[in-house]
Amino acid sequence: MKAIELEMTISKDGTIHIPHDYQTIYGQKARFVILLSEQAESPRKIRRPGSAKGMLQVLAEDDEHTDANLDHLAKLITKRVEEMGDGE
Repeated sequence: MKAIELEMTISKDGTIHIPHDYQTIYGQKARFVILLSEQAESPRKIRRPGSAKGMLQVLAEDDEHTDANLDHLAKLITKRVEEMGDGE
């Protein structure tokens, strides 16, 4: 396997441009290793809606805690709304 080292910028749409000087390699199958500076962010996996479908399983119903959490949230919202009303 022949190695060619090029330094270039990856465009916003994710493409790279192989210079015309290397046209003899156009159309050939290649393996790429991308070396980024330490400052570059790691690529994040894009989450897609429904990607966890079938991976989560409800082990037990817990209506008692669910209802308690809803009551607590309702009290917090009511308190916040009242505080906002006092400031006007």
